[in-house]
Amino acid sequence: MAEPCSSYRVLCLMLHPGASGHVVLDGYGVPRESFFSTRHLVRSARAPLASLRLLLTRSLRRYRPQRLVLGIADTNARLARELRDEARRIARAAHVSVVTRWLREGRLLIAGRARVGVEELAGLLAEGFVPSLKSDVGALRKNTWYRRPAWDALALALVELTHRRPRVAAALATPAARVPAFWRTVATVDRAHHPLPV
Repeated sequence: MAEPCSSYRVLCLMLHPGASGHVVLDGYGVPRESFFSTRHLVRSARAPLASLRLLLTRSLRRYRPQRLVLGIADTNARLARELRDEARRIARAAHVSVVTRWLREGRLLIAGRARVGVEELAGLLAEGFVPSLKSDVGALRKNTWYRRPAWDALALALVELTHRRPRVAAALATPAARVPAFWRTVATVDRAHHPLPV
């Protein structure tokens, strides 16, 4: 059964050879079960594309996003490129538009700089935008490397929501969202979407 959604829903996949991140973000926040990292896509040398097809097909059917965001890490491995190409084909066949975003875009929007630790990024996202994920920040200490892709995917999903529906992104922000880069982007994009009458 499909989840209820606001007017705009983003599915973001941070496809990486080690672990991949998955998240859905809309005006209601993050459906709890949509926020995860997985090694499933790359664990089997024979079937990463088949695993991606299954994951993405199920996610597209369940969450019905308007946009699929594919994250690109600074180290762009061959398998990650192949996974992104396959994800584009699957999304286009399902009539879902696709955008590719660099990892640093999410970090710049949330932390104001490209180099930021995963615990800091996760803390800023949980405190400022998705309080329901605060308990996941503490789990980072157990396995930072494995959990990072889900937080990176969330940052990129927020970038996309900010650029497509700035008012929806602003409504997600809590009073703890004291992130100047985010608010500047919201204001700039909102003015472009809704210019003041002359």
